Amino acid sequence: MASKPAEQLSLKQRRRVLEYADCVAGLAADAPNDDSAASVWKAVRYLRNQYGFSDKEKEDLILKKIELGAQSIGDLASATGFPSQVVHDMINNLETRGMIEFRKMSVSSNGLGRKPLLIFLKT
Repeated sequence: MASKPAEQLSLKQRRRVLEYADCVAGLAADAPNDDSAASVWKAVRYLRNQYGFSDKEKEDLILKKIELGAQSIGDLASATGFPSQVVHDMINNLETRGMIEFRKMSVSSNGLGRKPLLIFLKT
């Protein structure tokens, strides 16, 4: 069941995955050490982020974070809590639909290094 994207799951199936995430969170709370707890919490966050939001909800949240100043995939992953790959996929979809644009910014005058690629709402 959980191999389907969130938007292909029924509300009942999504709720079941989120209930499962809650059970896994209980295991994280009882973990024998911090490293184990961190690993289990990572799985909990993944399940909640992946199946707790539809793609439309993810896109809406990402657009809101861009509007508030997030300008990179890293910024957006931190601001939303979504895995970087999920943010990357959403950003590519938004760019394809013409809702956002990427701009290369010049940071240094010596021309060394890669210019950062920043994300902006398309006006």
